[in-house]
Amino acid sequence: MAQHCSRPVAVLAAGAASGLAATGVMSVLMLGWRQLAGGGRLGPALITDRALTAADLKPSGSMLRTAIQTAAHFAFGASMGAVHAALTRKLIPVIPAAIRVPTPVSGAAYGLGVWAVMYGVSIPGVGLMPPPAEDLPRRQHRLIAAHLLYGATLGVLQRRHSPDAQRSDEEEVAVDGSPPTHPVGFQNVAWW
Repeated sequence: MAQHCSRPVAVLAAGAASGLAATGVMSVLMLGWRQLAGGGRLGPALITDRALTAADLKPSGSMLRTAIQTAAHFAFGASMGAVHAALTRKLIPVIPAAIRVPTPVSGAAYGLGVWAVMYGVSIPGVGLMPPPAEDLPRRQHRLIAAHLLYGATLGVLQRRHSPDAQRSDEEEVAVDGSPPTHPVGFQNVAWW
């Protein structure tokens, strides 16, 4: 039984680690935009502040508030990384095998899906932010771009670091040592 459980745990842990790293990349982009724009509130900070207010929690001091905002954003990014790993690594068999392997393109699509579900439905649904059509267009455009980057980074990291990806890369070499076959036109694309 322990051997059966270790594979899902390893896949989810690798996904969560990839999600943490992808959230870091995304956060650097978002913080850079904030610096270039001369300040302004980022989506994750607004959401966390409004959630704390709704829960009648008032952390004292801006450092504590920033720490809570950062921890919440990275925890969510890690959890979405674990979900991505579960979807792409056969733990949840709803994704067709042909598109299951994580790549920057499939990861970017996943990141866009995370933005759409969270910022388009869930977060407005609980009143923490307005729907995208009623929010500042600049903020939503940046959130979309940041989530595309998150997903693309997630796809790259999960392809390189998940236990299944390492095994599938080894399995790609045929018994006679010949290179793997790829769809026509994609022979030289390393991330395909």
